[in-house]
Amino acid sequence: MRRLLYPFSAIVEQNALKTALIINAVDPSIGGVLIQGHKGTGKSTAVRALAQLLPDIEVVEDSPFNSDPQDPLSRHGVEFVSGGQSTGQTVMRPMPFVELPLNATEDRLVGSLHIEKALQAGERRFEPGLLAAANRGILYVDEVNLLPDHLVDMLLDSAASGINIIEREGISFVHPARFILIGTMNPEEGELRPQFLDRFGLCVAIRSVVDLDARKAIVQRHMAFENNPGRFLDEWAQADETISNQIAYARNHLDSPSISDNLMTAIVRLTRDLQLQGHRADITIYKAARAHAALLEKSKIENPDVVEAARLALPHRMMRSALDRPEVLREKIEEALHDVLGADPAVKKNDSDPLEIDPEDMAERMQVPGDAAAGSLLFSFLGKKHAEVVVEADTVIAASAIDVENLLAKNSKGKGKSGPAISGRTGRHLRAEPVAPGDRDYHIAVGATLRQAAVRSAREEAGHKGGVPVTHDDLRKKRLVKPRDNLIVFVVDASGSMSSQAQKPMKAAKGAVLAILHKARQIRSKAALIAFGGQTSTLVLAPTSSLAIARSALETLPAGGATPFADSLLRAWQLIRSERLKNPRLRPILVIISDGEANITVTPGAEPLEELQSLARKIALDRIPAIFIDAAVQDKGESEMKRIAGIMEASFLAVGDLTPDSVLQAVVSHELHE
Repeated sequence: MRRLLYPFSAIVEQNALKTALIINAVDPSIGGVLIQGHKGTGKSTAVRALAQLLPDIEVVEDSPFNSDPQDPLSRHGVEFVSGGQSTGQTVMRPMPFVELPLNATEDRLVGSLHIEKALQAGERRFEPGLLAAANRGILYVDEVNLLPDHLVDMLLDSAASGINIIEREGISFVHPARFILIGTMNPEEGELRPQFLDRFGLCVAIRSVVDLDARKAIVQRHMAFENNPGRFLDEWAQADETISNQIAYARNHLDSPSISDNLMTAIVRLTRDLQLQGHRADITIYKAARAHAALLEKSKIENPDVVEAARLALPHRMMRSALDRPEVLREKIEEALHDVLGADPAVKKNDSDPLEIDPEDMAERMQVPGDAAAGSLLFSFLGKKHAEVVVEADTVIAASAIDVENLLAKNSKGKGKSGPAISGRTGRHLRAEPVAPGDRDYHIAVGATLRQAAVRSAREEAGHKGGVPVTHDDLRKKRLVKPRDNLIVFVVDASGSMSSQAQKPMKAAKGAVLAILHKARQIRSKAALIAFGGQTSTLVLAPTSSLAIARSALETLPAGGATPFADSLLRAWQLIRSERLKNPRLRPILVIISDGEANITVTPGAEPLEELQSLARKIALDRIPAIFIDAAVQDKGESEMKRIAGIMEASFLAVGDLTPDSVLQAVVSHELHE
C-alpha cells in the first residue's frame, strides 16, 4: 500500500528550511542539512515531502547501490553481490530515500556477510546495508543527536569520502556511498559532536509559527489532508510540480552561473572575519550560492545569493562558548554580512511568507535583498513561476514523429544533404575501395584484396602454384564510416503573441518540437533549447543527449512578454559555432519555431525586421542546415518567417503542414541522402 505523504508546497512558512532542502536537492555535494527545532514543528514532514519532488535517476538495473551507468566505481562489485553476471541494462528509478533508525546495528548500516548464503551454499556473498541503499539519494536520520557514537563515526567516514569500505568476516569490499545526509534534532535532548556538526553542509533552526493566521492555516491544512488526502494532494499537485521542475532545471544548469573575483573574495573574507576553522564553510557557501542562482535562473552569482547561502551555512560552524546564546551568534553573522556584502539585517522573527505569494508584489520584494529571513527570495521566485502561463503541446502535431532529415531534403539549395555518416579511421566497414596514390594509414580489406588479385591473375593467365601474387594495384582498403554527431538546436518563440489566440501558436510550437524529438531519439541526436520572450533570449537547455530532459524542459516552458527574435537567433548561432569548435564532426540542425512577430532588437535603435534579415544573411554564410516552422495560426500571405527562411536558404513549413497526414505525404517521397 502506497503511503500518502503531505505535499511539500502545502507546508506553511518555514521557507528557510524548504530552501535548504531544495538547494541540497539541486547539488547533493553541498553536504546535507541539519534541522534543529522543537518537536511538532514539521521537521520530519518537510524532509519526507521533499522525497516526492526529486527527479528519477538512471541506474544499472540489477545494482543494489543504485549504480550510475557512467561511473565505473558504481558498477564495481555488482556481480559479487548478486552472485552472477550483471546484465548492464539501465532503468529509471525514483531517487532513494532511506531512513536510518536509532536502533540500527553496525551491520545493517554498512553491510556484512550474507549469512544465509554462507550457511546454505558456503558462498561468501556481501549483503548491502543502508549506505548502499542510500547511494545517490537521501539518508535521513531522525533525532540524529541520539545516534550511537560508533554509527556516527561510520557516517562521518562515508560522508567525507563518498565510499563505504568493508573489511570484516573475510570480506574486503568497496562501494559508492554518496548521499544527501539530512538529520533532525531537538537541542533540548543533547548536542552533536563538533566533528559531526561540521559535516552537515547547511543548518536551519526552526521554531513554532507565531502568526495567528499562519497557525490557523496549519491546522486547516492538516485537517483537510487527514479527512481527504487524495483531494488535498490534487489541490497542491501543480505547486509541487513547479518546485520539482525548478529543481530539475537547476540541476541541468548548475554549472551555468559564474562568479566574479570580487564576490569570491567576499566569501573568503566573510569566513575569515568570523574566524571559522578550516575551509569547508567557504566551499559550502559558494556551492549553495551557485545552486540558489541556478534555481533563480541566473547567469551569474550575485550578492543576494551569497547572503542566502551564508545564513544557512554559517550558524552551526560558529565558534561558541557555553555562555553564547544563539541570538548572539546570529547577530555576529548579520554584522559580518553587512560589513562584507552590505546586506540588510534579517528580520528577527520567523519568516512568514507562504508559497502562495501575491504575484503583484513579487518584483518589489525581490529588489530588497535581506528584507526577510533566508528562503524568501527563492519562494518569491517560485511563486512567480507558479503564476506563469504554461501551455500544453498540441497532441495531434506531437504524434507526427517528424524527421528533420526529410524536412531538410525538401530544401532545393541542398544544404541538408550532407549525409548521416562520415568516413574515418574507425567505425563500421561499409565497403572496400582501391588504394589511391598517396593514401596513408588505412586498413587493408584482406578479402577484397585477394579476390581482386585472383581475378587479375585469371585474366592475365599468370597464376602461380602455391598462391596468387598480390601487387600494389590489387590492394583494397576498408572504407569505415561512423554516424555523425547530430545536434538539433531548437529556437522557440515564447513571447506573449505565442500565447494569444487561445494559445494555439504556442501549442503548435511545442507539438512540433516534441514530434521532432520523438524521431531524433532514434538517431541518438543531442538537443538544445533556446527560448525567447521578454527582453532577451534564454538558453533553457544546454546541449544534452537526454531527450527526456529536453522534453521536460519544453513541456514546462512558459510564454509571455515581447519578442527578441534576433537575440535568440544570434545566441543559437554562437552556440553552434562554439559546439563546432569542440567537435569538428558535429552536424548541427537549426529548428526555428515562431510566429515571426519580432519587436525587440539587439542593437539599440535598430529596426527589428531589418536587424533580423541582416543577421540571417550572416548565418547563411555558415551553411547551417535550418528549418523554419511558422507557428502563426492565421494565413498572413508572404510571412516574415518565410522571408527569413529564404535569406538563410533554409527549409520552410507552415504550422498547418504539421498534421500527421500532411507530414507523411511530405516525407515519404524524399529519401535520406548519404
